[in-house]
Amino acid sequence: MPDLYPLSHPQQRIFLVQQLHPGTPVWNVPYGVRMAEPLDEAALRTAVDLVVTEFNALRLQFTEQDGEVRQYLVEAGQGYLELVSLSDRSELGYEAWARRFVTEPIWALDAPLFRFVAALIGESSWGLILKAHHSIMDGRGALNVVNRLLERYQELQHSGTVSAMPQRASYLDFLTCEQQYLDSPRAQTDRAFWLQQFSTIPEAIELFPEKGDGSVASNRFSCIAPPELARQVEAFCEQQRTSPFRLVLAILYLYLARITRSRDLVIGTAFMNRDYPGMAEIAGMFVSTVPIRLEVAEDASLHTMLQQLKGSLDRLRDHQQYPFDLLINDLRERDGQAPQLIQITIAQVMRSDLPGGARLEYLCRRAHADPLTLYVSHGRPGEREVPLELFFDYQTAIFSAERIQALAGHLLNLLKHALAQPDLPFAHLTLQGEAEQRRLLKEFNATETVFSQAKTLHALFEEQVQRTPDKAALVFRDQSISYAELNARANALAQLLQESGAQPDTIVGLLVDRSPEMIIGALGILKSGAGYAPIDPQYPDDRISYLLENSQAHLLVTQGPYLNRMAGDFQVINLDDRSRLAAGRDNPVPRSGLEHIACLIYTSGSTGNPKGVMLEHRALVNFVHCMLRDRGLNQDDKVAKHCSFSFDVSIFEIYPTLTCGATLYIVPDEIRLNLVPLNDYYEQQGITRAFFTTQLGEQFIELFDNRSLKSLDVGGEKLRFFRKRAYQLFNGYGPTEASVYCTQFPVEREYANIPIGRPLANYRIFILDQFDNLQPIGAPGELCIAGVALARGYWNLPDKTAAAFVPNPFEPGERMYRTGDLARWLPDGTLEHLGRIDRQLKIRGFRIEPGEIEAAILKLDGVRQCAVLDIREPSGRVALCAYLTAERPLDAARLREELGTTLPEYMLPQYALQLEALPLTGSGKIDRKALPRPEAAAVEATVYTAPRTELETRMAELWQEVLKLPRVGIDDNFFTIGGQSLKAAFLLARMQKQLGLRVEMQGFFKNPTVRLL
Repeated sequence: MPDLYPLSHPQQRIFLVQQLHPGTPVWNVPYGVRMAEPLDEAALRTAVDLVVTEFNALRLQFTEQDGEVRQYLVEAGQGYLELVSLSDRSELGYEAWARRFVTEPIWALDAPLFRFVAALIGESSWGLILKAHHSIMDGRGALNVVNRLLERYQELQHSGTVSAMPQRASYLDFLTCEQQYLDSPRAQTDRAFWLQQFSTIPEAIELFPEKGDGSVASNRFSCIAPPELARQVEAFCEQQRTSPFRLVLAILYLYLARITRSRDLVIGTAFMNRDYPGMAEIAGMFVSTVPIRLEVAEDASLHTMLQQLKGSLDRLRDHQQYPFDLLINDLRERDGQAPQLIQITIAQVMRSDLPGGARLEYLCRRAHADPLTLYVSHGRPGEREVPLELFFDYQTAIFSAERIQALAGHLLNLLKHALAQPDLPFAHLTLQGEAEQRRLLKEFNATETVFSQAKTLHALFEEQVQRTPDKAALVFRDQSISYAELNARANALAQLLQESGAQPDTIVGLLVDRSPEMIIGALGILKSGAGYAPIDPQYPDDRISYLLENSQAHLLVTQGPYLNRMAGDFQVINLDDRSRLAAGRDNPVPRSGLEHIACLIYTSGSTGNPKGVMLEHRALVNFVHCMLRDRGLNQDDKVAKHCSFSFDVSIFEIYPTLTCGATLYIVPDEIRLNLVPLNDYYEQQGITRAFFTTQLGEQFIELFDNRSLKSLDVGGEKLRFFRKRAYQLFNGYGPTEASVYCTQFPVEREYANIPIGRPLANYRIFILDQFDNLQPIGAPGELCIAGVALARGYWNLPDKTAAAFVPNPFEPGERMYRTGDLARWLPDGTLEHLGRIDRQLKIRGFRIEPGEIEAAILKLDGVRQCAVLDIREPSGRVALCAYLTAERPLDAARLREELGTTLPEYMLPQYALQLEALPLTGSGKIDRKALPRPEAAAVEATVYTAPRTELETRMAELWQEVLKLPRVGIDDNFFTIGGQSLKAAFLLARMQKQLGLRVEMQGFFKNPTVRLL
């Protein structure tokens, strides 16, 4: 057995990746040579044998002994060249064969790790490919071998003999040099340098949001810069004393800073690492992976970026010897986990003048360990033609060919504009070409539609009353109200409100039960000229008082049960007092116009109080027309009024229905969240259209193939579940500030991320970076909305209005709403929603500011610190978790009980973790990333009691399935182990369907354990 040697650190890293992706060509190193002359086969065979003898790295083989992989040298032999006979000797035939050959894996233990294969092309040309495993060959080594091979070939052709073989260093000498370095104080200095470089770990670069599937399958896209741009690059580099590689690297940093919304960036590159004596001219694996971390300044320009890059590369070169795999191990020991520092790499491909006029080819192996590698190839200064060529090797599970092609175009555009203005901050440089900008601004936003915009909401309703006066407008339990009766009762209320001082752009509070009175109240207030503020009676008294006070409502429309609930400086009108509300036949004289407020919808606020969104008639009328056109609603439809009246989707349910002659069915409260009786109700009543908040909708879709529904809309959160049903599913998106919906998507199949669709009529969507530049197609950015349907702003909050509703940079004189949502355009003009930019959340369809919940928690007795985060449960659902320090015990149940007096149910945390202290960042702020996950503590908080009977066992198993928990005891409280009302609705439906047990929601709230049930 020959002597065995350890692997070098570069080899160890390659071997580990090879084990992760066996049977792939991930570490093939293929270099091709093309010669435009007849092949001298004998000379080439001899030349190949000579270089195998001369470069002993080619003769390294690997073996496994005692669980470790070691390497050894084999003696040189003969006959290393393989000559293949191609059935198709054309250029295309050779290229097809070469593509197949270089993608065949070469890794094996105790076997050669290289091949030299030649083939004839046409009558007078030939090609040669060296394919070696990266563990024995890097790019510089392959060039050394190819150069030497062609030199030997030329000598043999011309004289039949070769010069004496030089004494070359052995790759095995590098192992000794490396170990000597690692044992030296210099290695410890380098280690300290790198640990300081990564004293904090930057966020991973997500060039595009796709997640890979672990596959290393890749492809290559190459592009050549236009000749004029290449000449500009040469002139600029000569003037600035820099290289095209550094120039492109600087452009890449500026590009990533623009489209990723991050300026702390790491790009990987390769340093030769051949500074040891005798190593420059041999073959072997020396390359050192170096992560270049730069903070791109907000005002960075090409000039400043190049200066910053020069200083950084000079420092990194001094420390390049420290192995990258050791750095990762060091960070793992320090932080407890190994970071993924590098997602994008860049490498330089220098052209080489090969002997005999041979042409070198950098072949694509179609497998790559890194998601994206950019190779920069350029000629030498002073050459007649100086092409600049970029090669992109990209993993196909993450990037599409179209995206990479667009990325290449963006880099060249950025390069062009940066060279023209090298001192201009990168925020002002242009990425897209004219064609892409036209698609983003015009084609994707070709939504201009002429509707009959001259009428208010109530005027549209009054027109419908004229068309179908006797048709049922509302149905509630056994009560049916015709269009004429509904109009008359709303007229009576409007007259009383006008007599009481209702005026346009004033607000009337509307505090009513789920009943016809909420529709009568809304229409009556609109007819009076005022706008209404819908208030859910289930809100805590403190919140109701705040809404009435904040809205400056001098009038409150309510019902008997709530007459004495609220005290304030407002006049109360009781809808139950029919003596004061004698039906009026005549419609009131219009007082409001399209420019006036129709309703004031309150959403969660970041300062601890909700804020009112002012929705005007113009915006809502546009939305109504959109729904009537896109859904095809007509007077035969039966539409469910299911959602909370205080939720903006109530507008979606009410007004399209009552302006087309359809009938609105008000879902009784007791079945609203109980899915089995709710589905029965829909089928019995023949409901054709309905809306659910996303979580409830997903459960409904999973359980029921309702036969009466034509369409089901869901919205409020990211839709994650789809099952094909008889009814059409629509995924809607839109903040209250844009009047309910601004995009919609008919879902027909499963998606990795279900799109939110295209803009509705007269809406325009822009995806912007942090500098208000258009993001390229596929790149994440802030979703911003423009068009006639924007809200006026926030009630009595001019500063917040000015911050959120900003001038539209693309349409002078227009406004644009900044949603704070992260989204991207897909190539077909649909949109994907990717989450929130800030901390604002949407849970169960309600928009929530964690700051509002934190403010309420801090008011509780004894609480010193708190933070509220959204967490993703094993099911993929989002829940709220409160972290706090307090002078008394506060578990989730107690916290929910105390917060329930001031916050609505959907804002109550499902989890609570009481800690000794909350972790802080270096600046003294709460370190939210360091907070522990709550699941284990939540489950272990209750002493486990096993089920005693078969029924308890089956019930506990259902709870485990719904809550995604490993076990549930019979005394575990549903609402303290991760449950909330929507999950309860899902559970009760499953219990009735699978166990035959019917449990009412209210009964479940009172008995939330298996034992109590």
